[in-house]
Amino acid sequence: METTLNYIHGDKYPSALKIASRFVTQVQTRPILQYVKHDENGNMYACDSHRAIKVTSIHGFKETLLIHPKTFMAATGEYPDLDKILGDGQEEEYKKVLSIKQSEIKMWHQLLKSINHTVSKVMKIRNNMVAMERVEDNIQIGPKITAEQSFSIQLPGNFEEAEINFDRVYINSEYLRDALEGFKLMESKNIDVYMKNQMRPIILTDHNQVEIAILPVRVY
Repeated sequence: METTLNYIHGDKYPSALKIASRFVTQVQTRPILQYVKHDENGNMYACDSHRAIKVTSIHGFKETLLIHPKTFMAATGEYPDLDKILGDGQEEEYKKVLSIKQSEIKMWHQLLKSINHTVSKVMKIRNNMVAMERVEDNIQIGPKITAEQSFSIQLPGNFEEAEINFDRVYINSEYLRDALEGFKLMESKNIDVYMKNQMRPIILTDHNQVEIAILPVRVY
């Protein structure tokens, strides 16, 4: 009896699908975004209209399929072209603003878990909104609502002298936490963060397998 198993996905496929499940939408208005796209080139995509993820060369399907990350049902359909916003930070107008080493990714993830819990469960801030800002040559993150509802934590990383015309951007702490968890699970060696302005997506990439885009929270 033949007992050899031939796996069609990469070793990290379960981790990739786990993190992609965080990026699918939870609403019924765009049901196709409840699925994770697996294209014919081995790439995986997920998006909920506020954030998106691409994991390259991770599965072995020979055709494009949409997989529901909870029920594992397979489907087909016209999925949005996420490569238009996931450009690996190389679009000319985008500038690299921050580099995070592998040894710092776990620390970022743990700190963001604490920040997100405080913001969402204790302070109950709408959209889990926090400010990520440059303070001298450091990156700090925390809620900036009122004098009574403000704190910040300094995060490790190498700040780049990028030519951007702002020092603060508002972002959903849950989205940023999930992004760092994705890089951690996929064992990324480093993360580069690219930005253009306070309205365009923030791009995070390891230049190898994982690309993530997060829309900033607009503050008027």
